[in-house]
Amino acid sequence: MHHQPRPQSVDGPEGEPLPSGARGLAVAALSLVLLTLVSYFFDTRGGRPTLFLLYPAAVLLAAWYGGLRAGLVTTALAALLGQYFLVTPRFDWGGDRSQLAVFLVEAVTITVVTARVARSRQRTVARLREGRAALDKLHAVLDGVDDGIVVQDVAGRALYANEGAAQILGYPSVDALLRAQGAEGAQRFEVFDERRQALPPEEMPGRNALRTRVAIERELLFRVPATGEEHWTVVRSKPLYDAKGKPDSVITLLRDVTQRRRDEVRGGFIARAAQELGSSIDYAETLARVVKLAVPDIADWAAVDLVEDGRVVRLAIAHVDPAKIALLEELDRRYPSRPGTPGGARNVIRTGQSEMVSDIPVAAVEAAASDPEHQKLLRALGLRSYLSVPLSVRGATIGALSFATAESQRRYGPEDLALATALAERAVVAIEHARLYRENERALAEAERANRSKDEFLAMLGHELRNPLAPILTAVALMKMRGGPSKEIAVVERQVKHVVRLVDDLLDVSRITRGKVELKLERLDLAEVTTRAVEMAMPLIEQRAHHLDVDVPAGLMVRGDAVRLAQVVANLLNNAAKYMEKGGRIGVRASRSGASIELRVRDEGIGIAPEMLPRVFEMFTQETQALDRAQGGLGLGLAIVKSLVALHGGEVSVRSEGVGAGSEFCVRLPGLEGEVTAPTSLPDGGLGGRTSSPVRVMVVDDNDDAADLLADVLATMGHDVSKAHDGPGALSLAAERRPQLALLDIGLPVMDGYELGRRLRAIEGLGGIKLVAVTGYGQDSDRRRSEEAGFDAHLVKPIELDALSALVSRLTR
Repeated sequence: MHHQPRPQSVDGPEGEPLPSGARGLAVAALSLVLLTLVSYFFDTRGGRPTLFLLYPAAVLLAAWYGGLRAGLVTTALAALLGQYFLVTPRFDWGGDRSQLAVFLVEAVTITVVTARVARSRQRTVARLREGRAALDKLHAVLDGVDDGIVVQDVAGRALYANEGAAQILGYPSVDALLRAQGAEGAQRFEVFDERRQALPPEEMPGRNALRTRVAIERELLFRVPATGEEHWTVVRSKPLYDAKGKPDSVITLLRDVTQRRRDEVRGGFIARAAQELGSSIDYAETLARVVKLAVPDIADWAAVDLVEDGRVVRLAIAHVDPAKIALLEELDRRYPSRPGTPGGARNVIRTGQSEMVSDIPVAAVEAAASDPEHQKLLRALGLRSYLSVPLSVRGATIGALSFATAESQRRYGPEDLALATALAERAVVAIEHARLYRENERALAEAERANRSKDEFLAMLGHELRNPLAPILTAVALMKMRGGPSKEIAVVERQVKHVVRLVDDLLDVSRITRGKVELKLERLDLAEVTTRAVEMAMPLIEQRAHHLDVDVPAGLMVRGDAVRLAQVVANLLNNAAKYMEKGGRIGVRASRSGASIELRVRDEGIGIAPEMLPRVFEMFTQETQALDRAQGGLGLGLAIVKSLVALHGGEVSVRSEGVGAGSEFCVRLPGLEGEVTAPTSLPDGGLGGRTSSPVRVMVVDDNDDAADLLADVLATMGHDVSKAHDGPGALSLAAERRPQLALLDIGLPVMDGYELGRRLRAIEGLGGIKLVAVTGYGQDSDRRRSEEAGFDAHLVKPIELDALSALVSRLTR
């Protein structure tokens, strides 16, 4: 037990038992004998003494050691002994009785008083013993608790302390703590507040409690500079008062919460680091933020090194003292780590093994220096403890995460190594995700570039294919106008139109996959849409001598794009016509089903194998049992159907009983309620007659054949036609011929069609000329650009001559 020296008991050595009544009588009897002998001696030698003079002493001893009864018994015995030995004749009760009476009064008085005093003493001693035993138990309990307890007087001197207090405050023993004065205590340990700021002595909880007379509680850090040992401690101080109510001391409880604090700091750090690591795909910036988070709770300085292009690069570094970062950078610059050097981040990266030095010896630091200046820099860093863990991905070490302590004098242990390892694992995941993301981004960018290249290629392919197709179709039309139909002309026309459809399908797929299809939504009657689709598919149906049965009642209203929905139905009809032997039957039915409109296209063709049903709407998919590969196409028609139907908020499905059993496609679209709109009349036009109002038309195309044939067709229609093959020639021709309408190829040499159009309208008197773009580029963006350039219409090669005739009439009306 550790406390001030204890006072000894008044009745002898500690633990000596108090006398009983019997012992008191024994002491009294012995005293009586001795006193009687003394009295008898004096009686025979020196005359008769005063009777009973010495007997009160025996009574006193008997009453003190034996109590009231022993004192009274002794009094009686003393009277008898005196009468026997000191009175002559013996037992003469009739002589002078005054001395006996006085003795009896004195003896009884002494007995009563002494017995009471002795009894009170015995009770006091018993209480003292009980108190001492309780105090001993209390000291044993206090020494056994983990919390520290210190009692100090108003001057700050320690009056009491237990083992826990000595350990927390960095003293080797309790006695050393009790002997320590204030100045010695200040040298023994340092105190910091919750933010690791030095705490002034006057702000200590004990002094505050004495000053304010209220209990004070704070969480403080006690650091022992000699060992670097740290204890986070909850300190609770409460004043103690004297009998007058004045504070005369203070009791302080010290609870070590170091482990809890470390767990909280580590857990909070890991949580914040994980949040930072998951918040960005820029792992370099993220790791730099994580390194800063580690200071000062985890380390005085932290760094991360990564292997980039075969070199170890210090990605980020942080220090509790920003001024020291320049010192670290200077050290790395002037004394870079050499490959193969034992220890350090490079060694961790090379070996893939963690390193930890709990206590860096000064001798080791000096031995690592290559010259006195290097040694000076290393000493300035003042490294105390160090650990470094590898950053490994799939067995390959890509970097190292390093922590060190210096100013704080903390020492790293296994828990710190486990924390660093856990952080490294999370950092590796973040780095890997970031790298995968970057790779995906690069792959996506490459795919987008490839996709753009594909789109540009398809657009160019369409343009280049349409350019030669345009004059071919125009020539066929002229031959039909001049010489009448023939089998050979029909074959050429049919095959060219097939090539045109293939080009259109390719461009449609490109637009759909890029989400570039713009729908012009309006209220439509499905019967009208079906009529347009039948007109589009009829050439192939007639060619293969199929029978078409259409049952689409008027009044089935949908909201959609008339051109695109007609394309959907036409593709289904073409698909049925291609994959069925000649003379087959195709059925088209439509009806309302709840809130939807269903259109079904049924054929008696080759059917679809069960394993092909899930893939029938994929691009470039065709049934291998196709009867006629000449009409097989590219396998894009049904993919276009599915995409266009989905854009209208509908769905398409297919059903087939198997190979040879035919197939049925069902398009389901959201239905509308209401009256039927009036049918839209298609413009009449033919190549067989002349227009009623001839106009001056200029054709500009760098393809001589295309320009010549288109000019011939327009002339056959009755128009006054002039032609040019480039921009400068067109400007000269326009100034001379004053055309009312110009058909301009966009891809002209010298200057493109857009520039030519602007310059034509700049010619005096031609400000109102109608401009028509004639080009192989037919995507929506191309049409928008023509419109923005001021063109009145946009025609895609090869030109439908009926549409051309109607357009000329409309623009020059």
